[in-house]
Amino acid sequence: MNRMLVTYDISNDDRREECRKTIEKYKCHEVAESTYAILTNKTTSEVRDQLKEYVKKGDRLFVCIFDDYAGQNTGVQKWLEKVI
Repeated sequence: MNRMLVTYDISNDDRREECRKTIEKYKCHEVAESTYAILTNKTTSEVRDQLKEYVKKGDRLFVCIFDDYAGQNTGVQKWLEKVI
């Protein structure tokens, strides 16, 4: 199972909401506004490809796998311990 970080900056409210809904279909935890930790068997490219329909000119999307992490007041550590 891959631990990924997905973050996006989408200017259109409707597309931003649809992107969020798609991400929340995964096992996920919101780290910060428009930033999620997700668990999936997919690759980063597969996740990106699933979300890129919401990203238009001037918008941004970034997906990466992470193994080591540290945070403050995010709740991600507790969430990861619970779901892994």
